[in-house]
Amino acid sequence: MLSVDLVVVNKTGAYSNKVDTEVNLIDFNKNRVLLAIFPLISYFKNNKPNATLTTMPHLSLIVSIARFLSGIKTNLVVRQPNFLSLNSGDKWWTKYYIKLVCWFFNRSDNVIGISQGVCENLSKLGVKKCQTIYNPAVFSEILKLAEKKVDFEFKKKTFIAVGRLVKQKNFSLLIDAFAQVKKQLDCQLIILGEGELETKLEKQIKKLNLEDDIHLLGFVDNPFYFMKNADVFVLSSLWEGFGNVVAESLALGTQVVSTNCPSGPSEILEDGKYGFLVEVNNSEKLASAMLNALENPIDEKLLIKRSLDFRIEEIAKQYKKVLLNES
Repeated sequence: MLSVDLVVVNKTGAYSNKVDTEVNLIDFNKNRVLLAIFPLISYFKNNKPNATLTTMPHLSLIVSIARFLSGIKTNLVVRQPNFLSLNSGDKWWTKYYIKLVCWFFNRSDNVIGISQGVCENLSKLGVKKCQTIYNPAVFSEILKLAEKKVDFEFKKKTFIAVGRLVKQKNFSLLIDAFAQVKKQLDCQLIILGEGELETKLEKQIKKLNLEDDIHLLGFVDNPFYFMKNADVFVLSSLWEGFGNVVAESLALGTQVVSTNCPSGPSEILEDGKYGFLVEVNNSEKLASAMLNALENPIDEKLLIKRSLDFRIEEIAKQYKKVLLNES
């Protein structure tokens, strides 16, 4: 019988109340990651976990140090959720931070990248071992949530995008592409998410006179009803470690248009077999693909079948093998 502890620096965030009741949630209640190192050392000494899984590079550093100082031999598996070289910022100290992360990664027991592209990126940075395990993006609850009606009109062709309003997601490109589509078709665009670029995107929408056609709805607790009822899901990112929303859209039978960014989306869509891939940062080609997805949709059954590869049950088996050193 496995027991699972979820150790968090601080129990905050939109999903903090969604932790399964069978999981033992341990909250250090610290406002900075660095302050969690001593509670973490105590946790290792008192609980002696067989395996420890950590995600996010800065957390992996702290966990690695705490494991060493505790003297406890726990199988340390670090998970890299995005492109380390692209997602670490551009400060003067970034290159030193990346080298430090890779040094600690090489002293862990296993490294997991959430796509082949993430592992290839780590290899180029000097990480000696990395195993690809895709994200467990598809679970049965998605289909149930997709049936929970939301007060929103889908009377015309609808495109949808979901993600944080940040540079990586490149929503300004999507808005430009939608403006081109709108000239040929009566349609609307829904963007779900919040972030630092919200005001800038609102100004762009206003400048294009699309306030009635583009809906910035912010963070919503249940995006799946929107994703199910939209005609096309669009991902306009500059890069994606994996792209959960792409796999989720396939599970809901929704057509997917994505930039061929490094590297998760192209792996999920198998280089265009299960969706429409276009050049990164090209609004004309993105607009053309959005129209093409409406006019020449891929068989919904194929999309749903592909999504089964990312079911939580399948991915959990892969994690269990790595964490417990099963052959």
